[in-house]
Amino acid sequence: MAHYFNYKVNHFNKGDKVYAYKYFVSDITSLELPLDRLIKSTTSSDFKLISSGNAIVNDSLSKYRSSYIGTYIGYKMFPAVYKNKEVMLSVYSIDLNWKVVKKNASTQEPLPPNYIFADNNYYLNWNKCVDKELNKFN
Repeated sequence: MAHYFNYKVNHFNKGDKVYAYKYFVSDITSLELPLDRLIKSTTSSDFKLISSGNAIVNDSLSKYRSSYIGTYIGYKMFPAVYKNKEVMLSVYSIDLNWKVVKKNASTQEPLPPNYIFADNNYYLNWNKCVDKELNKFN
């Protein structure tokens, strides 16, 4: 499954520029892309994503007239439940362009007991990212 995803969907290499997908920028009902952090259990092999409280904001992308959100680091896949079905959630880790990030946009989820941050990266759902500028800014 991971190899299929990487071959068919993931067109990034480490260090590539990452841009916000066009529907985010043109959709006025979606003003933020929330960023997640990866945590791991200290008592098992469990990994989870939790909200970082930070978000990429549409206003900043418009201000800088670019949907550039950062550079690609890698990807991870996690089992998840969507519409009562087990699926694999795919996320990209990104070295953020902090000019377009609103810090503390929401409340950061607290770490559950027996969990620690797995790394210093921020994660975003793969379908929110593209490898070229698709947006036109006025």
